[in-house]
Amino acid sequence: MFGSGAGRTAVALGSNLVLVWYLIPEEFGRFALTQATIWLVAGTVSLRITDIIIRESSHDLETGGKDILLSALVIESILLGFGAWCLLWLVGLWDVWAGILLFSVIAANWGAAFFAYYERSFHYKNLTLLESGAYLFSHVLSVAGAVLGMGFPVLYVRLLIEAVGRFVGLVFVGCMVIFRLRWLCLCDWKALYHKFRGLWLDGWLELFFERLVILMVGWMAGEKVTGYFFQARRLASIPHSLLAPMTERVAYNYFSHHVDIDRGMHRLWQIIAVQLAFLGVVALSVFFLADLVIPMLLGLQWEPVVPLLQAMTGVILICSPFRTIKVFFMARNRMRSFVLLGRGIQYATLAGVVLVSLVYQVPSAFILAVGVSVGYVVGFLALFVFSRNHSHKQTLHTDF
Repeated sequence: MFGSGAGRTAVALGSNLVLVWYLIPEEFGRFALTQATIWLVAGTVSLRITDIIIRESSHDLETGGKDILLSALVIESILLGFGAWCLLWLVGLWDVWAGILLFSVIAANWGAAFFAYYERSFHYKNLTLLESGAYLFSHVLSVAGAVLGMGFPVLYVRLLIEAVGRFVGLVFVGCMVIFRLRWLCLCDWKALYHKFRGLWLDGWLELFFERLVILMVGWMAGEKVTGYFFQARRLASIPHSLLAPMTERVAYNYFSHHVDIDRGMHRLWQIIAVQLAFLGVVALSVFFLADLVIPMLLGLQWEPVVPLLQAMTGVILICSPFRTIKVFFMARNRMRSFVLLGRGIQYATLAGVVLVSLVYQVPSAFILAVGVSVGYVVGFLALFVFSRNHSHKQTLHTDF
């Protein structure tokens, strides 16, 4: 999985370096706004079926749980399709490419749910081959399309190709999940609610935090500056993309089924220590070298990305450790404190930074980048202090 993260990170970075030479910032900006709008609806209607599948016991899945979860996913897909179409139409972003992107998101949700069943058995070698193959194929075709003059549609078609490629891989290895569609009664919804309520709230807050910032940049500065911000955020997320397969996906599976809470807490701090050592070097390198490297790699037209990326140094350093703590809480089905401390402080910090910008009239995109960065840092520190103080108490078992 680490090899998969490294390979996918290299592919994403390479393809992005090609695309920025063939597409203009406004095209990236519109894509970012469309994607953010869809994901706001997705975060609202999502029941976090994939996360529940990973955490659920084998007995519950085999005794009707699978049918309930995937039937709920059908309802979620319908709500997502209709709700996103309405919102895109209202804000003037609906077109055929937005439709392709919306279909890709729905297909990706189903692919992720089917992959979750396969992932429970820790068959990560085959999983890596399937996911990396679809990812590589989609990026190669998008680069080829850009070089051949297809223009901005490659941004939308790339996600569709990746989603379809995953389904082809699932069929190839015989991992398509067969389920019986059923009408969910009130007791089914009550049981689902107790399983997804913490996951849903955190997922919605996380998506809203990220997408709200994109939409705020678009509203205050237009599509061109949004394109710059979108590129800076993507570059800042590369280190997390490298580590996420191991420190997020595998860790969540591991914490859910293979370790008790004391041993899990010890392993959690080991993982975070390694992450911070690696990411500290990366963050410092980006901060001091971005003004030299970014114009050389992306071209002079993307030079405004530099201060935005430097402002996101905190994201580079803390995003991965922050999400590793999150999956530990998810595995224990104890999300209340994570939401109150982690997400609550993120939002409060962003709001405070925005208020400061209004007083001192700092450029909106830059101050929002600072707000995202500082929000991650302060939220992580609060979670770290809380977890360390309660690691030897029963609070970790009951009070979340």
